[in-house]
Amino acid sequence: MAKNKIVTVKDKVTFRKWCNQMHFSTKQAAAVLDVSRSNIYKYLELKSGIELRGPIVLLCNLISELPGKERMDFIQNRLAESNETEHWPAEVPLSESVD
Repeated sequence: MAKNKIVTVKDKVTFRKWCNQMHFSTKQAAAVLDVSRSNIYKYLELKSGIELRGPIVLLCNLISELPGKERMDFIQNRLAESNETEHWPAEVPLSESVD
């Protein structure tokens, strides 16, 4: 993660890549972003028109801008606050490919 430039989230495809780089499972991404797991992709779909899409994309990109240690602390704190018990980094992060 440190040497590669982190993907800028713009849509569902870049979101999946970002989650993979952050080593998030869908549960962890939902917990960090405070979005229900079942709705997380709906918020990022370009055609959805859902108002929450912008803030979620912005939050992803702001997390990316944090220096490494601060980013890790932020993610760990968000996971702890949400009582997410899945180990991070995820052993099997979200796949980059869109099914």
